[in-house]
Amino acid sequence: MTIDINKLYKKWVRSLGEKKITLKWPSLRGLYDWFLRETERRSIDPVSIDFEAFVDPQISYDENRTILLSVMTGAPSESEYEGLYKEQKELMVQQVRKKYPEIVEDFEDRIVQLEKTEQTSKRRYKKIKALELELAESERWREEEKRALEEKVAPVKVRVLRPFTEGILDYTTGSVIEVRDVDWILKKINAGLVERVGVEVAVETKVSPKELSKEEQARLKDEFQAALMSELGRVPPNVLAEFRVALREVMFLSYEEALKVILEKAQEIVSRETLRRRPPRPAVAPPPRIIHRVPEERDEIPMMIARIPPEHVPDEPLSPLPFARAPSSEEKKVLWDAFVYHFQEKGMNAWDYRKLFEERIWNIQFKDWDTVKKKFDILVDAVQKGEVRQLPPLFIWRGFPLPALVGTEISAWRTDREEQKADAIVHYTSVVIRNARTRMREPTITELREKLEQAGIIQVTHDNINEAIMAAYERKDSWFAGITIEELNSFLET
Repeated sequence: MTIDINKLYKKWVRSLGEKKITLKWPSLRGLYDWFLRETERRSIDPVSIDFEAFVDPQISYDENRTILLSVMTGAPSESEYEGLYKEQKELMVQQVRKKYPEIVEDFEDRIVQLEKTEQTSKRRYKKIKALELELAESERWREEEKRALEEKVAPVKVRVLRPFTEGILDYTTGSVIEVRDVDWILKKINAGLVERVGVEVAVETKVSPKELSKEEQARLKDEFQAALMSELGRVPPNVLAEFRVALREVMFLSYEEALKVILEKAQEIVSRETLRRRPPRPAVAPPPRIIHRVPEERDEIPMMIARIPPEHVPDEPLSPLPFARAPSSEEKKVLWDAFVYHFQEKGMNAWDYRKLFEERIWNIQFKDWDTVKKKFDILVDAVQKGEVRQLPPLFIWRGFPLPALVGTEISAWRTDREEQKADAIVHYTSVVIRNARTRMREPTITELREKLEQAGIIQVTHDNINEAIMAAYERKDSWFAGITIEELNSFLET
């Protein structure tokens, strides 16, 4: 199984940011090519070494190469993987306790679920490294929000009353400093170390406006006539009088502002002349007048019907896919329309929160539709109350690991459907084969198993895959439209 280097590097950029990555894309590409050549030379199966888990984006090419060489000379045993996993787990727990104390319990629950789901230390270590990248992504997102908030706060000037030291900086008596951190200012004022300095109001001196020059007036006239010629093919009579009136109004504006007004006047004339040249519309007889009888006192007056909200989240999913997944394209549209409607009711602009909505609703794999609705309500309530910063980090919001579809268990997406595992196999087989066509390569069973595992579907045997694919082909399942039996047989042999 080959690794998609582009996808791996984009994952690093999302979680760490471009500046924190030491192993840039060309070096990563070269390191992976060297890894493949070296494993072939040593007669080692590259799949047996988890390249993604051992490569660290924050160290150099040579350091990563040394690590991979040590792994190839002696692949880590299960006990060594166990030691690596425990060390990484303790490091992350300490980091969460220090930076996110409010989610320590949820994080420890995720770790317990991970250890129940993954039986081998190698798999645990790989998943804990992926969780580390998600934690770094959440931390970077919080830092960006904090910087954006600080930029909105106007700086405050204070004068130092008594000398003091803050970190490596020495503040001397009488010096004036500008600070945005309001909490820091209040602490120093209460301690008697600094005092507020009055804001100096700048006196604006108005300069008398400058009149447009003769050359600029002539250029405006040329632009006016050129706009009319390009739209109408002629300059209508008596429009220069309108130009002169408009020119007097913009005489003391800048040339760019004056040109904008003049072109708007030309567009107004074009619209008027175009309307004049249109043929008159045929007369249409008015509709017959309907006389409504005024109800008498004994007549029953109809009751007003309450307005039904035009958009809402439906009670059931719109897609028949039964396994843990992100909302389908049709479901995404309905969810976004409902989100917009909620904010129209409050007089707010939902587009200000579009990125947050995509991260928290569109791009998350949910275990069932009830969870989608619950997360939707939580997000809407947090945004409307201005409590976006109190939302849990993205890796806690997403949930880890995904719910598994094992044995006779079924997903809550479609409780009335049987053979959900077979449906998932058919769906992802179609996805893998069509993606392989696009990239002009052969699809493999390994890719299918990875897709199923990402959707929380594990313990799938080759017989399960063979039976589900053949049954779907015989009943002419819509997922296999355009896929031949030869392609399916070739895929099953990989």
